[in-house]
Amino acid sequence: MSSARYTTSDIHYEIRTIGAPLTVDDILDPQEEKNVGEVTAYEDGDAIVAEIRRRQAIRSGELVEVESDDEDEDDPPKVCAIELIPMCEKLEAACIARVGADSSLNLVHKFRAFRAALRREELQNAKQATLDKFWITK
Repeated sequence: MSSARYTTSDIHYEIRTIGAPLTVDDILDPQEEKNVGEVTAYEDGDAIVAEIRRRQAIRSGELVEVESDDEDEDDPPKVCAIELIPMCEKLEAACIARVGADSSLNLVHKFRAFRAALRREELQNAKQATLDKFWITK
């Protein structure tokens, strides 16, 4: 019965606890686990190894990490139809000159169909100018 009379200070002295004892919350949810940072799910062990090697290469300077701008990736390049039509003509001529008309016939047909679609789009979006705009000044 005398062993049941130990106080908490006696227990701390016996097990040489230094500082304040941990609470149940501190034991179940330690502060170190709260500051883990970025957590990434990996498919398999090879993906983990590849990520570790990539991070080591960045630290050693062999690899330079570049931040990408997500907004630029979503937007397709803006090229107007007026610029695309001459490009198609040049590509068509290059296909015929390099490969020959027989083997590049399908690609030439695709370029011409694309050029026709561009011209159709250009005509549909065109605005007609009147002659008054050229001679009457304000």
